Amino acid sequence: MPTTPRRASRLTHPVRAVLGRRAGRGRPTQAIPLSTPKAAPEARHLATEAVEAYEAGLSGLAWERFDGVPPQVWARRAMTAYVRSGLVHDRERVLADLRALADDPGFELKPRAWYEALGPVYALGESDLARALFRRLDAEVSSRDVVGERTREARDWMRDWIESAPTSASAPAVGTGAVSFAVLTYAHPGRRRASANIGDHVQSLASLGHLVRHSGATFGGDKELAEALTELQERVPERLRVDGTAVQVKVIAAPRDASAYAEIPPGTWTLAFGWYMHALFDVRYGFPFHRNLLPLFVSFHCNKRDLMTPEAVDYLRQYGPIGCRDWTTVDLLLSMGVPAFFSGCLTTTVSAVFPDQDKRPGRRAPVAYVDVPAEDVPRNGTVYKHSRDTIRTTSFADNLRDAATLLDTYRSTHRSLVTSRLHAYLPARSLGLEVDFVPKNLSDPRFEGLAGIDDQEFDAIRTQITDLLEQMTTAILTGAGESDVYALWRTLTADRVREAEARRAALVPTADGGFATPSVVGGTVVGAETAHDEDRASAVDEIVVPVGADDAATTTSQVCDLLIGLAEHAQRPLRVTLLGTGVSGVDLETLRPLASPSLAIRTVETDGATVHDVLALGELLPDVDRAVLLPPGAVVHRDPGGLFDLDLGGHAFAAPTAVRRGRTSGFGMIEAAALRLMSDTRRSTELRRVAYGAHTFDFDAFEVDVLVLDLATMRTTGFAATTLERAGAYRLGLREALHLQAGPDRGVVPAEWAVDSRLRPVEGAALSYGR
Repeated sequence: MPTTPRRASRLTHPVRAVLGRRAGRGRPTQAIPLSTPKAAPEARHLATEAVEAYEAGLSGLAWERFDGVPPQVWARRAMTAYVRSGLVHDRERVLADLRALADDPGFELKPRAWYEALGPVYALGESDLARALFRRLDAEVSSRDVVGERTREARDWMRDWIESAPTSASAPAVGTGAVSFAVLTYAHPGRRRASANIGDHVQSLASLGHLVRHSGATFGGDKELAEALTELQERVPERLRVDGTAVQVKVIAAPRDASAYAEIPPGTWTLAFGWYMHALFDVRYGFPFHRNLLPLFVSFHCNKRDLMTPEAVDYLRQYGPIGCRDWTTVDLLLSMGVPAFFSGCLTTTVSAVFPDQDKRPGRRAPVAYVDVPAEDVPRNGTVYKHSRDTIRTTSFADNLRDAATLLDTYRSTHRSLVTSRLHAYLPARSLGLEVDFVPKNLSDPRFEGLAGIDDQEFDAIRTQITDLLEQMTTAILTGAGESDVYALWRTLTADRVREAEARRAALVPTADGGFATPSVVGGTVVGAETAHDEDRASAVDEIVVPVGADDAATTTSQVCDLLIGLAEHAQRPLRVTLLGTGVSGVDLETLRPLASPSLAIRTVETDGATVHDVLALGELLPDVDRAVLLPPGAVVHRDPGGLFDLDLGGHAFAAPTAVRRGRTSGFGMIEAAALRLMSDTRRSTELRRVAYGAHTFDFDAFEVDVLVLDLATMRTTGFAATTLERAGAYRLGLREALHLQAGPDRGVVPAEWAVDSRLRPVEGAALSYGR
């Protein structure tokens, strides 16, 4: 990397606004106040710009901005942005830079900066470098009288992990006649990613019930875990115990999100369940599991694009079918060719480790309020919270005991329960309590198939899980081989997979409330010399500028600038159509001098919203077969013929690929729309089913500020009518509607033709917008 700094081209104010909004949500930026007298101001400016770009989700631009920034600046001022953007775009360079810093005893950094470098390196498996960085962190923390509490906690936590590497190391095999079984824990190398939610341990409690039901099993291995499982075995009601031959079960603790860092015996079975949500230092997910684990997937949930790597998908196919906690996960996996079925949640079966209750609380017993907003709790109401930091520092075995004690308290003290927590709602129902489930958002994808179910549906989930796992654990504990166990799994779940596949293939009726096609209610031609001519129209390039009912003066000014740029750079005739409900407010007299025989201008007034107008362009402009959609504030830097000549590959439209972090998942766009439906779960469920029925998870998201539209194709295929119907039915914006309808089936607008100047400098841009 060059060390001569170049002069910065400052990023624009809206990028800073992104940072301001994040700071307002309690997410500070990574720019650290720094006095670096020996560093040129240009280098400091570039480092600041790099941080701004990284925080705005543009890692490529951030890495570009670090060009010319020396280590004494980026290490002290922008460590997180430098390391994380660089590991994506030039991994070896960043690793070499960090080795140089770690090996230089004279290079001083605050402890937090060393930790910011350590986490991603550790997650990538660069163990030697991670240990060198940890030594520097440890030395800095130990030598200072004042260190931030979170930094000291992170150092202390990391000490227990730093000697481990993600190599899937083998522990000695268990003896003949014994069975090795892993209990997935919630430990994590990142302290703040370890579980602080007792509800996770309620899940584990329920899962272990299917193991400890077997009265012939005795438990060894991890002493503390073995003692906890023996205690649970004594809690199983007589009617639920499964008699069988005596077998020694060696139990092993394996961190769910970082199992490859553990030492595990070959042929170790485990129940794989829950939500895989905690990445390793936000770099990668610790999935697939440790190579020695033999997983049975039941009550599994996933919705993370970064989790579903090709390796992970192959792994799920290998160990499928996958029993899913919710229908969203079923549809997601089926869309990828992974056999899956709806199992429901394991916590419906937690009653297996609770002795029968002789007497229930009476009608005068209080109601329990579990993680319910304070304003919804009556005065003197009994309140419980499932999350607290001490859960992270409590042993897994003790957390299991605490989870059992908490559920015992619910059923022995309260007549009913009100909760926003899935893992209070379902286990409380399992124990016979009346429960009012009041989550923040009923359209959460984790709840499909679980919220709003009646007692018969609840019992069906519980019975199916119990019957399935009784047969599977019996096979494992009686010594069946790996191939036989998985053959049994496939046989037992085959009908459920077929049912799930049939459900996915079934036609999903679109909800009512689709948008009607907008109508043209007026319009005019600007300039007599540009009068509309049917013969001439096919010889010009058509640019459509959507104009909403916003500030007319601003819109006029923006359109004027666009027309000036088009007139300057276009090499062939153009027609610009201003279309929308707001065209009557545009000052046409200001635009009239810009009209010419080579730049025709017209207005088309409609009675629809912008999303309707764009989707119905083929009907609104029947004389146009191809159009380029540009925002009013677009600035043209080159001949727009480059857009009109774009090969769409037979697709209805082309759009620029999204590059900002958090906006790159196509299904993420659709999921955001489903979540927005809140309590309208019928629509949110249908929306997800339509999406997963039509498209494979996942595809690259795209932006819609600049579009190239094949209106002829949109007319002949019914693209517009279907998209309008779905946009109205599911209350979608333009971007969401196009993602739902097209998925990955689109052409690509090159990046230089869609530069958002609020986020990126415009050097080299063919077209920019967003001023």
